[in-house]
Amino acid sequence: MLFHITHTHTEHTCPIDNPEGMQSSFGALFPSIAASSVTLVGAWVDQLAHQMFFVIESDDITAIQDAFRPITDAGTIRIQPVGDAAARVAQIMDS
Repeated sequence: MLFHITHTHTEHTCPIDNPEGMQSSFGALFPSIAASSVTLVGAWVDQLAHQMFFVIESDDITAIQDAFRPITDAGTIRIQPVGDAAARVAQIMDS
């Protein structure tokens, strides 16, 4: 199953100017995802808005939560299941 994940923090909690904070949060995130059973489809950033966006594939919510643990204290994470819009529209049209 695909999930769209949005991480948001503020300019006051952003670790960009804190090397230790960056290493323990975002610096640890991608290795944590790679070590998990979660498949990273893509990751994007809107740096000025202090947001990161991820599309991942997983059938295990606990694995998702564990993979993203390095940034859980750095801001708010929204995990949203998503599906293939074109496939769903085609399916509805064929009904």
